[in-house]
Amino acid sequence: MKRFAVAFVLLLVLTALMLAGYFSGVFRAPAPPEAAAITVTEEMRGDIRITELRLRDAATRRHWHSEGDNHRVDIRREGADLYHLDIALLDERIAPLERRMRSTVVLRPGRHRVGGFSYDDVGQQRVRRRIEVVIEE
Repeated sequence: MKRFAVAFVLLLVLTALMLAGYFSGVFRAPAPPEAAAITVTEEMRGDIRITELRLRDAATRRHWHSEGDNHRVDIRREGADLYHLDIALLDERIAPLERRMRSTVVLRPGRHRVGGFSYDDVGQQRVRRRIEVVIEE
């Protein structure tokens, strides 16, 4: 009888540990660190298409990377506020068209316009794009 009692208590302890681990997040898959650290969005402001790169954890992180259907972004921080940007905006309508910007800039927390370009779309109006980096505190 004592063997069953010890086994039962051991089972209860293991079950309690498993539930505690599950509810505290130990057994959940963490979000990919890059997905949580950078967000790339596009929006129209008037006749200008804005590509916004929102960087989180700038105080501790040194590298951000994101790839999507219409962009490829690689940002590296050197020192306190020197950022090396490698930003490619991809256009799926025109096979393989890539507009790329590489630069090194000094950025502090806040919103910064880091580049832009404009081009004539065939048979359409002039398209203006602007790239902004937002560094969250």
